[in-house]
Amino acid sequence: MQSAKTCSPAVRVANFHASLIETAWELTQRCRKKYDFKHIGLAGGVFQNRILCDGLAERFAQSDIPVVIPSSLPLNDAAISVGQIHEYCSRRSS
Repeated sequence: MQSAKTCSPAVRVANFHASLIETAWELTQRCRKKYDFKHIGLAGGVFQNRILCDGLAERFAQSDIPVVIPSSLPLNDAAISVGQIHEYCSRRSS
């Protein structure tokens, strides 16, 4: 790996996004060992970043974890309460 001084900004940005995607993937795998879930939702302001959103969706598509991305609600934090309500309801019905 090149030092930050010799990498172009584009390479540094690509490395940054790749490391975030891989970290989120690894954390999801750890969570699956503890919690039983069948799919994952990508929501919140961070997923307005197309590189992160598409990169994680692609990473999960390579596994058995379906990804849900809001289409009728805003992707940003304005709709975060909808996810909280969904989680609460799913726990009540189990």
